[in-house]
Amino acid sequence: MKKQSILFLLLITNFVFSQQSAKVHYKVETDWKLYDSLHSNLNYRNQSKILLKKVLNIAQDLDFYLKFNTNESLYYCEDIMPDETFDMRLYTLAKTLGRGYAKHYQNKKENISLHQFIDFSNKKLYREYEKLFINNWKITKETDTILGYPVIKAIRGVKEIAWFTPNIPVPFGPGGQGGLPGLILKYKYNFTGIVVTQIFLYKKPLKIKKPKKGILRTVEEGRVARIKSINR
Repeated sequence: MKKQSILFLLLITNFVFSQQSAKVHYKVETDWKLYDSLHSNLNYRNQSKILLKKVLNIAQDLDFYLKFNTNESLYYCEDIMPDETFDMRLYTLAKTLGRGYAKHYQNKKENISLHQFIDFSNKKLYREYEKLFINNWKITKETDTILGYPVIKAIRGVKEIAWFTPNIPVPFGPGGQGGLPGLILKYKYNFTGIVVTQIFLYKKPLKIKKPKKGILRTVEEGRVARIKSINR
């Protein structure tokens, strides 16, 4: 009953959000207990387990950012300067865990979600687009607090979980996620997650740059192209 009352208040209260934009800092986190339970019985080679743990550890050191105003958002990973000992292959995989291998741009007015990235197979730069917020989130009655913000849990399928706050009523989130009635502060898939660490609010709207370079195609066209490349 208490959780239901809290949820009711969160949903009906007219939250005053005077800030027009923000820059949000996210980090990757790993649920090591879940990771161990999922992988303990799998017949992985020891070398594969070692590489995966290296990737997970690298991912936790990376910085991911979401910039948004009332209409647009852009999510990206802040690249680091590698030295001669740096393994770029592991670094790329680590960025992918934080959904930061691509830059994710969202625009409400244009109803578009755009993903800019370098294709692994041919090293070409692409921009793939789709309709904004194609999802089927189910909002639950479970609530919590993250960085002092009240959050509500939403689920999709059996592996995806999002915690969003109605106190910042924008439909954006990390890694191209969104479509909920509030900013996603934590997104979890399987044993990895992307969680907010800092929120910088601005009263003046931030300018968001839409990615303009790269071969333009739909997400479905990209999916078909990748399947053809694998089957060659």
